[in-house]
Amino acid sequence: MIVSTTTPRTFIDTYAADLRRRHRKSYAPLGIAHDALEEGLRRGQACIFTATSRVTGEVDAAVASLWDEVNYYYWMTTRRIHVRPVHNSTEYPDGAWQRSWDDNAGGAGSGTRQMTNDLVDDSYWPLVQPLGNLVILCARAEASLFDLVAVLAGVDERQAQAVLKQPDAKGQVLTLVRDRSGFQGGELTELVEGIENYWTDRGHRNRYYHDEWHLFLTGSGTAATRGLPSHKGSQIVFDNLTVEEIWALAARFREHDDLFTHAAYVVLRSRPE
Repeated sequence: MIVSTTTPRTFIDTYAADLRRRHRKSYAPLGIAHDALEEGLRRGQACIFTATSRVTGEVDAAVASLWDEVNYYYWMTTRRIHVRPVHNSTEYPDGAWQRSWDDNAGGAGSGTRQMTNDLVDDSYWPLVQPLGNLVILCARAEASLFDLVAVLAGVDERQAQAVLKQPDAKGQVLTLVRDRSGFQGGELTELVEGIENYWTDRGHRNRYYHDEWHLFLTGSGTAATRGLPSHKGSQIVFDNLTVEEIWALAARFREHDDLFTHAAYVVLRSRPE
């Protein structure tokens, strides 16, 4: 890999091209991001880096950072995301996952894979990567929600965290959004629905975190979960989860992260200096 700097225009063009390739859209106009990066570089409060393949000459990853006395923002894009292994196979689309291990041959990468195989039964191996992505992306979405609540309520992150630990946390967040965001129409509807969906997805995530994992002894030893009752009279819940379902849940948490980050940014920009 060749790591180097680049211009805001080149970065935004790369970022936009990767969004189109994934059939996604930016939550904020990229023209604003370009202008902000230009001004940030002029003030010494921004930096942009790219990682270019020595073999193909293509940009494999790029990141742009922008900061001030209070906040830190970044945009990141990579061609090596959502690399999904074929079920019960070591083959990976476009060879991307295999390249990652090859780059680390004899180092931390190969050691990590061997350690993982020693820690979990082989039947769990197809779930390791999507569950790892789920853990990271869920944590990022939760942190972005902390930031959004802090902006809306005018409190620090610790106080925002206290709000989210309340039994009626979702209701409190929705009230803050409706009363203090200044959003209207479709923008408000999108954020409200996003918060509702976040809580639903977090419930699914909690099942993967806290339920009992086991293997069916028939067939190929498919992994499944068994949820213990949390309330008197509730039923035990079984889930024969799939790799695709976990990837989809992880992807939704990335969308929650994007939505909350953008909402906090818009609210901050709308307020007088």
